[in-house]
Amino acid sequence: MVINRRVTPQRKLILEYLKSVHTHPTAEDIFHVVKEKFPKITLATVYRNLHILTENQKANRLELNGKYHFDGDLKPHLHFICENCKIIKDLFFDDINKYLAKKLEKTSLSIRNFKIQCEGICNHCS
Repeated sequence: MVINRRVTPQRKLILEYLKSVHTHPTAEDIFHVVKEKFPKITLATVYRNLHILTENQKANRLELNGKYHFDGDLKPHLHFICENCKIIKDLFFDDINKYLAKKLEKTSLSIRNFKIQCEGICNHCS
C-alpha cells in the first residue's frame, strides 16, 4: 500500500542516512543521528517516517531478535546475520539473484519482492 505524503525535511534526512550507511540501523540509531539536525524530532516521528518509507518501498525493514533494522540499499541482495555478534552484512550475488528472478517468473504468482536471510558466524567471531 503506497502512502502518499509530502516529503518532509526529516523524512528526506532519514532516507539519505539509510542510503549512506550499510550498518542496518534501528529506529533508535536513526533517531540519534536525525536529532542532531532536528533537535525537536521525536522517536515516534522517526518510526512514522520509517513506516512510510518501507510501505512506499524506499527502504527495507529486517527483524532480528525482536528489533527492526532498516536498509536503504534497494539493489537485490541477501543478508548475513552473525549468530554471535548479531552484525548484519549485505551479500551481493548476482548469479543467485538472476537465478531466483528467472525461477519466480515461471510462477503464476505476482511477486514484488523477496528477501533471503543467511545466518552463521562472521569472520570476526570465528
